[in-house]
Amino acid sequence: MTIKQGDREQAICEAFVSLADTAVGTCDVNELMWRLTKHCIQLLPVDAGEFLLPGQHLELFPPGFEDGPCLASFSTGRPITVANLLTVAQRWPRFAARADAEGFRSAHAVPLRLRDEIIGAVALLSTRIGLLPVSDLRLCQALADATAICLVQQREIRHHTILAGQLQTALDSRVIIEQAKGILAERGRLDMTEAFDRMRAHARNTNQRLNKIAHGVVDGTVPADDLLEAATKSP
Repeated sequence: MTIKQGDREQAICEAFVSLADTAVGTCDVNELMWRLTKHCIQLLPVDAGEFLLPGQHLELFPPGFEDGPCLASFSTGRPITVANLLTVAQRWPRFAARADAEGFRSAHAVPLRLRDEIIGAVALLSTRIGLLPVSDLRLCQALADATAICLVQQREIRHHTILAGQLQTALDSRVIIEQAKGILAERGRLDMTEAFDRMRAHARNTNQRLNKIAHGVVDGTVPADDLLEAATKSP
């Protein structure tokens, strides 16, 4: 269905807002790519879309994805346009055969890119022969670029979340170790360094992690006497 010019402009604005919303929300990668392909199909004279995100284990195409415009766009970092898929039957035989069987006659693909980083690619398929107008192809690339920004932003959020969790775990472990050192120092009349050496020696002798021993000392499941009697080993 053709969208009126005023409605199309509004739809374009809403598409970019929809994609931008995923940059800080809880939307997963699959949902983000579904939004991208949905907006492209709504705004452009195409009938279907598929995407390639290496390493994401997500596809809108068969698992044995073949060479084709999507992979070519990802590999080159440039838009790929095919006005008539019959002309690429020798270049991409599997893709051309699949597309023909599904009734598609032309294809356009653009990379998902952020500056010099190519994250993936999206391909748009049409049942009609011919090329998209240049303005439509530019819109497709703009939507893909916006999606790439969101993907990188989500990746950074996940990275920082994991890092924050690791730092918090390390901090919690350090606090427990300091508490255990204090208990041993008090009971054995040791300085803090010697108390730590005794705890580390016990961890090595019993092949256990230091923080596990520390937890045991604090909660009483590891008798302090066992550590105080352990022979101190050189680091």
